[in-house]
Amino acid sequence: MGTEKDGLVYVSGQTASVYDTEEGRVRCKGDIVEQAKVAWEKIGVVLEAAGLSYDNIVRTVDYIAPAGLPKFRHTGAVQEQFMGKSPVASTGVLVHSLLRPDALIEVNAIAAKGNKEAIIPPGPEFERFKQLTYVPAVRVENKLWLTGLIEPEPDDTVGQAARCYERMDKVLSAAGASFQDVIHTMNYIDPQARVHYADTRKERERRFKGTYPASSGVIFHGMLSPHGHLEVEATAVTDTPREPIIPPGWEEAFRDTTVVPALRKGNLVYISGQASIDHRTGASVVHKYDLVDLARHAYRNVAEICATAGIGIDDIMYSLECTPPTAQNDVRGLAQVWACQP
Repeated sequence: MGTEKDGLVYVSGQTASVYDTEEGRVRCKGDIVEQAKVAWEKIGVVLEAAGLSYDNIVRTVDYIAPAGLPKFRHTGAVQEQFMGKSPVASTGVLVHSLLRPDALIEVNAIAAKGNKEAIIPPGPEFERFKQLTYVPAVRVENKLWLTGLIEPEPDDTVGQAARCYERMDKVLSAAGASFQDVIHTMNYIDPQARVHYADTRKERERRFKGTYPASSGVIFHGMLSPHGHLEVEATAVTDTPREPIIPPGWEEAFRDTTVVPALRKGNLVYISGQASIDHRTGASVVHKYDLVDLARHAYRNVAEICATAGIGIDDIMYSLECTPPTAQNDVRGLAQVWACQP
């Protein structure tokens, strides 16, 4: 349900799944608003077990099934019911489906001990956040969590990416941070942006100037803004040196990229998204479609990164597995990968 270390708590994604005594099975009931309420109640139970509360939440991510989208905006009132005016960074993306077929929303959360500070830069483009249930960024001590940035204009992928990173620059600056402090970015990509997404690397080169973070990029079902091509989420750590983690033999594979396999700053190590790729040859390890085998090789990459960083698999606090809709029936098989060393 959650993991805790050094004052950080990562809460697993929560849906409205509950045991129905009448039907004798676990299911999700109600519309997305009712389901969001149950998910938030479950998050509160996890936080209480860790000695924290809703006030300690620094970031949430909402994964929304298409059937829940029409009423999704009403879930903001549910969040406010539990969090009040406590500031939080937030991201929401549209997925093809959730693992439970009757689930309309899944919410995961990160919480941190310490004094929480909302980061709202000056400027007219940030005025609207004073009326929303989330803020551009939240800081606790030297850690900074940014809300997902999406810019529906202009109408091309590269232009939208440039606007996202321009907005990110303002948020980082308001927090006394810079792109060199970013430890991880998560890129949620709309299907329409797939063709031109690779061209956004020029903007990353311009902003990060060679000090690249760990990063993940995944094609989702769509953005909450109908004209958005991508949404960029970031985590930063200030006042500590950055240490790229590159396993021996992987140097050539990452030489011309705008990411590193992993990055350590302070007591955090963020690992870039891994697939079943041999980074020494660039070849796919698995040539047939076998989700369990694909996951096994991806986690072997993760294990190699951990070994290079001087940590173990047991130090991993949170992972996100992204699978295509065609693999939904095979997802339960991933448990055998999680249960043992890759």
